[in-house]
Amino acid sequence: MLNLLRRFIIGLIAFVVGLVFFVWLLWMPSATEPGYSYELSWGSKGEAAGQFNDPTSIAVTDTEVYVSDARNQRIQVFDYGGKFIRQFGNKGDAPGELGRPMSLSIANNELYVADYFNDRIQVFDAQGRFVRKWGGPLGMNIFGPFNGWFATVTSIIVGKQGNILVADFYNNRVQKFSAEGKFLSSFGEKGTGDGQFQKAIAVAEGADGSVFVADFLNNRIQKWKSKQKT
Repeated sequence: MLNLLRRFIIGLIAFVVGLVFFVWLLWMPSATEPGYSYELSWGSKGEAAGQFNDPTSIAVTDTEVYVSDARNQRIQVFDYGGKFIRQFGNKGDAPGELGRPMSLSIANNELYVADYFNDRIQVFDAQGRFVRKWGGPLGMNIFGPFNGWFATVTSIIVGKQGNILVADFYNNRVQKFSAEGKFLSSFGEKGTGDGQFQKAIAVAEGADGSVFVADFLNNRIQKWKSKQKT
């Protein structure tokens, strides 16, 4: 009688465990179903419309995809299906010309471009017409970096308050501007300690206003807390 009871209890436990495992399998997300499915791709290496030579950044609106075609010194615009719509920019350092566009950000129907070799930020309207610019190659000098100038810009974002954050790569800092390009503040310096950078290459902003910076040669991410209320 005791052995029969033991067998019943063991069988009941095995049934419950099996049932729990079965339910878990039903609810567990499948490793082969990540929530996205491949749809399409477009582009190949080249200089023709719809081709790329080092696409480095993407920014999107409700209907269009902007791509920084870095070594072709231009911005290309596509619809969501990859159909080429227009392009703007060409090699040079005059207003509206580009010296390898690296990073893009869109806000208020304006496109902000980190103009890598020209050490500046350029702003275009949605159709690609030049609007304004700021910065220049005087960021690195024997007297220390000048505010509002750059030594290679690698990343740009429009923050939640409408201000612009720029990763100033060789100056090992992040600079903050108004949407019109007025210098507001900066943080960071060269080094390996806390709050120092060895090439600030990318910047992002959190929901609470904190700023995250990819510290390239220090192989780390640094977080900076906002002093402003959000």
